[in-house]
Amino acid sequence: MTGLASVRQEPEQRPRLTAESLALQARFSPRPLEHTWNATSRSRELVQRRLLAPPFVTENASVQHGRRYALVRFLDWLDAQPGKTWQERWDASGLDTGGRAHADWRTVPAEWLKRTGRVAPDSTTIDHVLGSGLMLLISGDVVRPSIPWLLTSRTLTGLAAEFARVRDPGGFADLHAAGRTRVVSHISTQGALNRITFILAAKGGTVRDITVGDCIELVETAYQFGRHGTGGESAYFYQLLHAIGAFPTGAPTTVRMISTVRRGQDTPEGLIDRYDLACRPVRDLLVDYLRERQSTLAYTSFLRLASHLGRLFWKDLEEHHPGINSLDLPPDVAVAWKQRVRTRPAGGTAGNARVARSDVHPVLGNVRALYLDIAQWAAEDAARWGPWAARCPVKPADMQDHKATRRHAGP
Repeated sequence: MTGLASVRQEPEQRPRLTAESLALQARFSPRPLEHTWNATSRSRELVQRRLLAPPFVTENASVQHGRRYALVRFLDWLDAQPGKTWQERWDASGLDTGGRAHADWRTVPAEWLKRTGRVAPDSTTIDHVLGSGLMLLISGDVVRPSIPWLLTSRTLTGLAAEFARVRDPGGFADLHAAGRTRVVSHISTQGALNRITFILAAKGGTVRDITVGDCIELVETAYQFGRHGTGGESAYFYQLLHAIGAFPTGAPTTVRMISTVRRGQDTPEGLIDRYDLACRPVRDLLVDYLRERQSTLAYTSFLRLASHLGRLFWKDLEEHHPGINSLDLPPDVAVAWKQRVRTRPAGGTAGNARVARSDVHPVLGNVRALYLDIAQWAAEDAARWGPWAARCPVKPADMQDHKATRRHAGP
């Protein structure tokens, strides 16, 4: 096949998995890619009948009409490719060569449909709806795109929601429930669900069929193709899978064991040691905490977290309370710290002038997350985290007070 979508895109970087990841990969092997399975070997009539019936149909008649149109036209094009199964035809089409998905991949089937008279030559609708036809085929396990193609394709929006609706509702419900118990952003949670969906789309099965090896394989591939930690696209998906009991005994409990090491970025130790903390046990605790959080954050957010916890929280406490060595802060110490953190030195002025800190809400939020995470992890690993579980000095009312202050202050 000729056309822009057939050009193979090589990985941007070589993978750099940790030694722990490589050992785990040897112990927990990824599932092999299958060459044929029941759904991909069915006739066109059976494929259409299945994908245009519950649970694949939607309640919105207009949306359902568009999905049916897109499915029929996409099958027209795919049926013209060489191969005995739908997967063989997908592989032969040239759209997915195991590399980066081209941003304009839809133009290849769209131009063929126009050239063969299946749609009007001046049609613009087909260029926009073809993605929904492919999404039906993927969610119905008729075709399985490669992991690199799925990671780099920006056109299959809503794939995770579709899988949650038609492929494994129970598994995704458990993932959503686990996500609600953790202090992470909506972006991180959605990115994790997307990556779990990509594994299912490429390898089949349900959420609980995913292996540790599958996860490591995805992390490695994501790093190769430059999709390794920004915009919620991180290894946090592994933590969600572990939280619902998807992995066997002996699987690591935290994402840091399968995270990659990136050039030009400081380590948790290096970031915390910038602040020369006096209490070594707390220093080590903050380093370990940053390791746990590292793979769930973009690097800029990771730097900010280290600064909030190391400098604005613990270093400040050490400066005002020499010898402090516990996270269990007396009430007066907690109140005084929260008062101090609300202001910062006024730049360019003489004396000890201070002004309101504009980022106090993220600081308070990160300190609160530290305490809540430790409390949760203590239930899973009491020996490591239990001694540090303590009352959180940042109460929900503190967060609400800040929001109210901002509202009264105006824009």
